[in-house]
Amino acid sequence: MDADDDGVLDLAVLRVGENWLFKGGLDCRFTPIALESPDAWTTAFSPTWEAGAAAPKPVFGNFVDCSDPDGPFEACDVHHLYRPGSGRYAAPDVLEPGFCTLSVLRSDWSRSGRADLRVSNDRHYYVRGGEEQMWAMEPEPRLYTEAEGWRHHMLWGMGIASRDITGDGKP
Repeated sequence: MDADDDGVLDLAVLRVGENWLFKGGLDCRFTPIALESPDAWTTAFSPTWEAGAAAPKPVFGNFVDCSDPDGPFEACDVHHLYRPGSGRYAAPDVLEPGFCTLSVLRSDWSRSGRADLRVSNDRHYYVRGGEEQMWAMEPEPRLYTEAEGWRHHMLWGMGIASRDITGDGKP
């Protein structure tokens, strides 16, 4: 991704541990971009650029909370949403609950012009109230409800793909 809109690709590295963002250089070298990243087992990543923003707003989706002494089973971790600041990313906002995230994808699901967040989770964690998630990325993120048209989904999948296959303008 081009995190700083300078025309040169940058790099996001998802890890077990701290996640990293690197600024790409014309000499094929990368330098760290300040990111306050907690230790996590990160399995998913999706950035979006909001109107007028100089940097993207990334989300990191995490699988199992490695610090949970009762884990790894039924020890799902939360998601981390980063908001760009002046030259760095501040501590992340926590999106919870998490159900052992496997994949995240930005989508204008509500047709509001906003890049909301679709989350695919590990099917094993649906037995305790888990489900696929769709986050409305309003000024403060919140989960969509059934009253808004989001149905309770418990898919057996490990990733998300989105495309308008019917031609109605919706994924």
